[in-house]
Amino acid sequence: MTKHHLHAKDDIGGLSDRLVYVGIALGVLYWMVESAAHVIFLNDRTFFGQLLRPDTNEWWLRLTVVVMFAGFGKCASVMLARRRRIETIAETSQKELGINKAPLRSIMDNAATYLELAGAIFVALDQNERVTLVNRKGCEILEAGPDDILGKNWFDHFIPEEFREQVRTVFEKLMAGDIHPVEFYENEILTSKGERKTIQWHNTVLRDNSGRIVQVLSSGEDITEKRRLESQIRRAQKMEAIGTLAGGIAHDFNNILTPILIQSQLAKLSIDSDNPVQGNLDEVILAAQRARDLVKQILTFCRQSESGRHRLTVAPIIKE
Repeated sequence: MTKHHLHAKDDIGGLSDRLVYVGIALGVLYWMVESAAHVIFLNDRTFFGQLLRPDTNEWWLRLTVVVMFAGFGKCASVMLARRRRIETIAETSQKELGINKAPLRSIMDNAATYLELAGAIFVALDQNERVTLVNRKGCEILEAGPDDILGKNWFDHFIPEEFREQVRTVFEKLMAGDIHPVEFYENEILTSKGERKTIQWHNTVLRDNSGRIVQVLSSGEDITEKRRLESQIRRAQKMEAIGTLAGGIAHDFNNILTPILIQSQLAKLSIDSDNPVQGNLDEVILAAQRARDLVKQILTFCRQSESGRHRLTVAPIIKE
């Protein structure tokens, strides 16, 4: 019990006692007036005789009136005490509430500030799929102002058509309580300019006092650039794998070409220069040399051999 309550209790207790005393005093006064009236109007004995030794009927009547006055005083004191106690408690509660409002207001203001400064998008949707809250980061990602976002149907305005029903189904299950909010949920959104962005969401539900789900609150991170870089890395890894495979094939092909080229040159030396086979061997050697140059280009592409700059005559390449 607070100090204010203790003081109030003391004041109320004193006032209650005084009202009872007043009631008794009024009862005694009535006794005295009644005794005086008997002496004056009825000339019945003396004043003190009537005051101290009235008739039996008069005695009971006067005693009843005294008790009634005392009872009225007690009732009045109880009613007044209750009223004063209620007023005191109400006044004290208002003072304490006024004191506690300051930190509560500060907490709410800080929460709103943190929400605006957060590096993630915050969006709240009601049962009708309308946007009821969006922070500054959300406006930046959606490339629109709060007036262009709040009150709009989230799925009709900010979800691509091919994903709209899928995402709406998840939302409806969340609102119905059929599924629990997953830790991560990823989908594309549409900005006001028609640009697509990939958002990774964290969802939670908001309930009213009866425990009924009334809103879904989502915080999201824009991972569009992250997904683009991951796609580039995957393409680079695929090219690297293709290059490794092509390099292995080129080495094997080079091993096949080497004996063909050597044997063709030896065969050309073992026959006469006017032999018609010489022309055929020249064609084989030329084709093998061209295949060898192609293998070198493949190995250079795969970075498995050193490349260098040299002069190139364009005419033979064009003629070929």
